[in-house]
Amino acid sequence: MGSWIGTAAEWRREMTAAMMCGLFFGALGPFGAFLMGPAVLRMGYWTAMFVAGQALFGVGVRLALCVGRERGQPDWFVLPLAVAVLSAPLSLLCAVVSIRLWPSVVRYVQPAEWYGQVLLISLPLNVAVLWSRRWRLAPAAPLPVEPSGPGDLASRLPARLGRRVLCLQMEDHYVRVHTDAGSHLLNLPLKDAIAALGGVEGLQTHRSWWVARDAVVEVSDAGRAIRLRLSNGLWVPVARSAVTRLRAAGWLAPADQSIERA
Repeated sequence: MGSWIGTAAEWRREMTAAMMCGLFFGALGPFGAFLMGPAVLRMGYWTAMFVAGQALFGVGVRLALCVGRERGQPDWFVLPLAVAVLSAPLSLLCAVVSIRLWPSVVRYVQPAEWYGQVLLISLPLNVAVLWSRRWRLAPAAPLPVEPSGPGDLASRLPARLGRRVLCLQMEDHYVRVHTDAGSHLLNLPLKDAIAALGGVEGLQTHRSWWVARDAVVEVSDAGRAIRLRLSNGLWVPVARSAVTRLRAAGWLAPADQSIERA
């Protein structure tokens, strides 16, 4: 799955934002909390719940999005489902802590309301977090359109990345070219990028991925998902529609040793 867990910088930003939201909600006192105890206690409660929520959603949503992308599912479909599932344990935590701090709250808030309140806050915040990650990863300015010519793709990469292309990854209207030393975005359709590779031997393993044959060091068939590990440690998904083609090319084991289970 590669670096699905995110970077230390991302976690610092998101945890800081969670603490700031907690302080804001504590001062605001939504859902009747304004009347329950001193402001310091409210702010401590909300901050703790936001930090716990960010830890839960930070791991859970990232994992769900990573798995969803490997299976070709769009983020707009995966994100709400992941938030809906993860809101259940967080609402239980909120209920337990609230009842310990303010025992009388049990008379006013039903279990479904705990869940509804957590979901109401969590869904838009997780959408905002995902948008902020994409915004930071997006190029600062539109990349120049790259001319496509056979065999010249590697020459367009920064010298520090070398010239050995391991795989191509489609990202919206761009292609991310991965090498042993890193990756680089090009403003080029995936099909044009593949054509520009010239004689490099490889196959398209997924609608969003092309892989060089000599880059593959391991095949994983955990569960129903088939993935290829490349020499740079990156895991690349294999679409079901591509399994027969990869097997015919000798990339995968024959059907009687099947890694295609469905």
